[in-house]
Order: sequence, then C-alpha cells, then structure tokens
Amino acid sequence: MEADLHDSGVLPDGVTPEEDKRRRNTAASARFRMKKKEREQALERHAKDLEDRLNKMERDMDGLRKENGWLKALLINGAPQPFSSPSASSEEGKIEAAQGHAQSVE
Repeated sequence: MEADLHDSGVLPDGVTPEEDKRRRNTAASARFRMKKKEREQALERHAKDLEDRLNKMERDMDGLRKENGWLKALLINGAPQPFSSPSASSEEGKIEAAQGHAQSVE
C-alpha cells in the first residue's frame, strides 16, 4: 500500500487511505450481512422441512397405532362375522325355500 501513495498521502484515485479502509470495511460488512441472512433463511427452511416431516411421521404413527389396535382386537376376539339384519336373513330364507320348492317340482 505504501508504494501506491503519492507524497501527499493520497492514493492514485484521490482517496485517502482512511477513506479506502472505511469503504472496504463497509463493503465487507455488507457481504457479511448478506451471507448471514442467507444462512438464517436456509436454517429456517430446514427447520420448517423438519417440522413438516415430524408432523407427517406423527400422523403416520397415529394411523399405525390404530391399525395395531384393530389387529390386536382381531386376534383376541376373532374375525368379525358379517352383519346381517333379521329382515335380510328372513328374505334369504324365503328365497332359498322357494328355490328348493321349485327344484322339487321339476
């Protein structure tokens, strides 16, 4: 830097060394602030992604716990019987009786 100074203590572009130092420091500070902001934004995005992932895993876990409970109940209680209403079973009985009667007539 000393070699660039004129005899008056001014750099060739007419700037004093103190002004040059201040400008370089200001530019470096601005670069640092930009990088810091970018790092913070990246961390915030990563935190949001992790929170979303956690919420999905918790929903999946709840579903698996319910499924596990149903399967345990199935093992303990046995397979559920198909539901049939009394009117449906009497209708089925009438149909079967009519079909049996029709076959005996032939």
